[in-house]
Amino acid sequence: MSFIINMKNTIFVLKKELKSYFDGPTAYIVIIVFLLLWEFLFFRNAFLVGEASLHILFNFLPWLFLLLIPAITMGSVSQEKSEGTLEFLLTHPLKDREVVVGKFLAAVIFAAIVLLFIFPIAFSFSYFGKIDWGIVFSQYLASVFLASVFVALGLFISSIFASQISALLVSAAACFFLIIAGFELVTATLPFSLASFFERLSVLSHFDSMSRGVIDLRDIWYFFSVIAIFIGLAYLRFLKRRFGNRQSLYRSYKIGVVLFIGIAVLTNVVGARIPGRIDLTKDRLYTLTSASKKTLSGLNDLVNITLFASSELPAQLQPVLRDIKDTLRDYQIFGKRNIVVTTKNPSGNLEIASEAASLGVREVQFNVIGQDEFQLKQGYLGLAISYGGQSEAIPFIQDTKDLEYQLTSIIKQLTTTQKKKIGFLAGHGEKDLASDYPTLSQELQKQFETETVTIDSAGSAEGAGESSILVKPVPEGT
Repeated sequence: MSFIINMKNTIFVLKKELKSYFDGPTAYIVIIVFLLLWEFLFFRNAFLVGEASLHILFNFLPWLFLLLIPAITMGSVSQEKSEGTLEFLLTHPLKDREVVVGKFLAAVIFAAIVLLFIFPIAFSFSYFGKIDWGIVFSQYLASVFLASVFVALGLFISSIFASQISALLVSAAACFFLIIAGFELVTATLPFSLASFFERLSVLSHFDSMSRGVIDLRDIWYFFSVIAIFIGLAYLRFLKRRFGNRQSLYRSYKIGVVLFIGIAVLTNVVGARIPGRIDLTKDRLYTLTSASKKTLSGLNDLVNITLFASSELPAQLQPVLRDIKDTLRDYQIFGKRNIVVTTKNPSGNLEIASEAASLGVREVQFNVIGQDEFQLKQGYLGLAISYGGQSEAIPFIQDTKDLEYQLTSIIKQLTTTQKKKIGFLAGHGEKDLASDYPTLSQELQKQFETETVTIDSAGSAEGAGESSILVKPVPEGT
């Protein structure tokens, strides 16, 4: 049984489908309505953000795809069934798989052409601020992948129904479920193993991950796997129509397709454990800075980082946990053998819970939705950094925006033996660092020693060492 595709035949189907899209007025009406609605939702909030970014534009995209993609795919197969042209198409020297792949590629290209309208918006915004073109490209690529998943799903559903309206409604509902699969609304009442599966199943989490400017191997593999599964199912529907009552022949093909889908699922599960990402952002926002790399390369002894993470974290914290593990993996790489990372689950283990508490990582409560009401769940998601008998903690990590800064600051604080001193002048109405600027004082003490310095009538500074940096706080009333 061969699954080889003749590209010449596939391109023939692709051209036929693209021609059918652009020959009638329906496609143009759908495009105009989609773009008007999309840009209206974007521009009504775009100038309130105060930055040159298309982030809001792509927040609306998955939901608007519920209108666009089912409208594109609803007639891919069902219309040809109702008009009797599918049998005519299959009488040509075309294989079923070539028809399926040709229709899929045509719909994806059509969606990709529609999405090109984001670039004029990006160019116009570049006149008002600096656009990060790496993020824009990543957002476009994530959008094309999202469209591809919905197209593959819509094509499969269109192969089931003879009515275009039925195909449209069911496709929209299926795409909607694929978006909200990781929401607490769905996962709150499920066992953790199922909740974790649904979170990884949700197309929205992978779309959001890629659209921030990071091309992650796990997200790419997810998209390819899901596309392969639905394309395989659509192909199986074509085979069932072709073979009819020849059950034995159809069964052999069915086994082959099911094995193919099984391999796609398995490789997606395995691929989810394989790290690998490309940071396309202009300032390398998701890559360790040179300062962090320098700090890590200068380590002379072991720094132990312990991640305390509960196994049953809410769905919204699963992407945060993944980013934390990615960041820690980068620290291990650049710290070589001097960074040791350990992951522990304190939930249900009193010994580990006591260790977390002693190191400063606390158990927190999460508000989750379950059984039509808010429920409280407890869990851990924090870090403890230990070196030379000393330790510091990040008690709870809600997002990873400043995780690198916190980690590097703590590591430098613990491993630096001689800290520079900063002296703050006092005695002339200046504000006190500890009482008036507690947050600044706390941050400075991570890297420096702070002290109060007074100047006598002769102009001599008392309390300032030779290596002190003198700072004069703003006097009262200034």
